Amino acid sequence: MGSVNVSSNSADAGGSGLASAVFEFSVSGSGIWTTIGAADTTAPYGVVWNTTGLSPGAYDLRVTTSDGAGNSFTSATVTVHVPVPLIFTVAKPKVTANGTRATITVTVKSSVAVSIKATLYKGKKVIFRWKTKAKAGSVKIKLATAKKKLKKGKDTLVLLATSADTQHIQRKIIVKVPLKL
Repeated sequence: MGSVNVSSNSADAGGSGLASAVFEFSVSGSGIWTTIGAADTTAPYGVVWNTTGLSPGAYDLRVTTSDGAGNSFTSATVTVHVPVPLIFTVAKPKVTANGTRATITVTVKSSVAVSIKATLYKGKKVIFRWKTKAKAGSVKIKLATAKKKLKKGKDTLVLLATSADTQHIQRKIIVKVPLKL
């Protein structure tokens, strides 16, 4: 997924002052802990957790703080979810016409189900907008509009894919409109 900031508002009630905070993660319920980065010795206490390469699923986080007198305290665990990363690709579109309707057919591949907002531009002018959904895997989507809206030349199709856990990916592709539709 990427980098996540993890922080703690740890404090020392004994008065000797906090010496360090060590952040750890574990596959939820496994009890096998891995340290995240180096011990932080300066308030506010935090670390950047790189979740790239982790399998999707539940993970437990905790922080162990040590004070100047050598006492340590381990926090309660907090469970977080690492989602399936959103991968979204778009193949070259095909333009066809039937009567007064024109259809742009695009094959998209997505690692997870997504909502798609599609916008077709001629230069900076919006020609048409669509909303659709795609399941995980390879799916053909058909974007239909009035044939008169499409003119010979190149238009830009912008697809914004959003997963259920609000990951976003935007793809821009050129749509070549043939001389005759």
